[in-house]
Amino acid sequence: MSKLSELTSQINLLQNYLQDYEEVNPSISQASIGWHMEHSLIVIEKMIYGLELSNPNEYKWKFNLGKIIAFTLNRFPRGKAKAPRISLPKSEPNIETIQLLIQNLGSKLENWNNLPEKSFILHPYFGPLKKDEVLKCLVIHTKHHLAIIRDIIKNRQVLTK
Repeated sequence: MSKLSELTSQINLLQNYLQDYEEVNPSISQASIGWHMEHSLIVIEKMIYGLELSNPNEYKWKFNLGKIIAFTLNRFPRGKAKAPRISLPKSEPNIETIQLLIQNLGSKLENWNNLPEKSFILHPYFGPLKKDEVLKCLVIHTKHHLAIIRDIIKNRQVLTK
């Protein structure tokens, strides 16, 4: 499966949790399922937007040990990094906002292959990332938040009388 197909599949998986968007389990995360969903979608949207705006001729590779470790292990550790303000939901997550983000990403991802290969973003932790690295980062990031969502659901607080 290509990374683009994997990301599309992950976005579709996120939709499966819409009915649980208000759920929180503080032993797993202080944030709700909806927050994790919206944050993941905002990150995808912002990174694609960054690629669209970039000038591929300005890309310069830079060594980054954190990127090498995360990309090799294919995971991000929980609770180690703080999400940049630009990637945070602006208000309490709601179904309409999440659905709109998903809808907008559909057309953005359809145009993925039209982006120049050396399109890039400046990631706050990993430095310059080319288009293929952005895609890998998005898949890892979305997988990270899907795992948190699954853990929140798996460890639901069951209220008993």
